[in-house]
Amino acid sequence: MKRIQFLLGLYFLTIIPIFAAESFTTLIVWAKDGSKVGYQLQEKPVITFHDANLVITTKSLTVSYALNQMQRFTFEKTQDVAISELSSKEELPFSMNNEYLLFPSLTKGSSIFIYTIEGKVIVNKCINEESSHISIPIQQLQSGVYFVQVNGITYKIMKK
Repeated sequence: MKRIQFLLGLYFLTIIPIFAAESFTTLIVWAKDGSKVGYQLQEKPVITFHDANLVITTKSLTVSYALNQMQRFTFEKTQDVAISELSSKEELPFSMNNEYLLFPSLTKGSSIFIYTIEGKVIVNKCINEESSHISIPIQQLQSGVYFVQVNGITYKIMKK
């Protein structure tokens, strides 16, 4: 009888947090340099490993991290009041218009690669000097999907 009461009590304790507040799963990527990036997931991601990269894919986002620059990745449950929605502009180290990719805060030693969807490198740039603003012309690129890799982290962009 005590065992049944214990199991029922345990069951109710597991249900209470469901009704207390809406929770989200947050994917935290921890880099070896001590930085970390969090992605509040509204849908289940597909996580794969491809060519020494961790690739995180959802319906709205594809991000790739070089495994040799990662320490670990974790999933955490967070309450909706504890974390604000991450916007794409906050996550990206660059902005884009029809003519340029603009990198406002890269440091000396940073690297930028742009790949076609077939994997061909079309831009390979290493920042050799301290600069507050780097721009890479993209007006000559045809419309389509490209991958921009900044310091080992890959982002998918679409040029219209």
